[in-house]
Amino acid sequence: FRSALIEAGSGNTPVLLFIENGWDLSVLPDIMYFISEGSHPTLIDPSHLNSSSYGNVNMDVFYKRVHAQIHIIFSLDTDNGLVTESLSELFATYPFLLKKCTSIDYYSLWASETLSEIAFTFLERHEKQKNPDYKKSEGRSTPESGNPTKMLSDFAAGVHLIALQEGEAELPDICSFVNPSSFLDLLHVYTVMEERFKSDLTSRLDILNSVFLKISQVENILETKKSKLDSLAQI
Repeated sequence: FRSALIEAGSGNTPVLLFIENGWDLSVLPDIMYFISEGSHPTLIDPSHLNSSSYGNVNMDVFYKRVHAQIHIIFSLDTDNGLVTESLSELFATYPFLLKKCTSIDYYSLWASETLSEIAFTFLERHEKQKNPDYKKSEGRSTPESGNPTKMLSDFAAGVHLIALQEGEAELPDICSFVNPSSFLDLLHVYTVMEERFKSDLTSRLDILNSVFLKISQVENILETKKSKLDSLAQI
């Protein structure tokens, strides 16, 4: 993979990286990091970029060249139209793949458990980004535990599959938009709705607290007035 990066960043010739079943998985984390972040912190030595071979460029310019020239293709087999366990693990570990892929030529009916696993990973990472102290949940495969993230993951998977199954029969044109990328879009919508719901609840709570404060102040005033009336009644 490092050689592919160097070739893509040093010339004007397109570089094709073809990944298929049986590939050396030890380099997969490096490839996935590059796909996710658009660069890699250790594969390329910045001092090498100062040579004439690279045109004396910095790291940003180098990776702009890489992005313009490199093309990464995944050829991953399914088992008679079903998503295999290895594919499930791949997308559960690297859910951004569904969003980063510019073209997905084949999309079968995924198992709800697979979609739920991908959703769970996506939502947990979202919570971790919002709150660094967030502790990842355990028992993701036990919905009876009442885990809110697991419950939302199962719900999102169900909505996606219903849209796909019903769309094939009733709305075939719209069904083409129900794909892995739209599944992550659906999850993003849920996170936005959650934030707005929490914000709305916070606003309502602030209003209630203000009302309770006013009531408490009125009670104090009434208690003071009552004490004064009691004092006058004794005169």
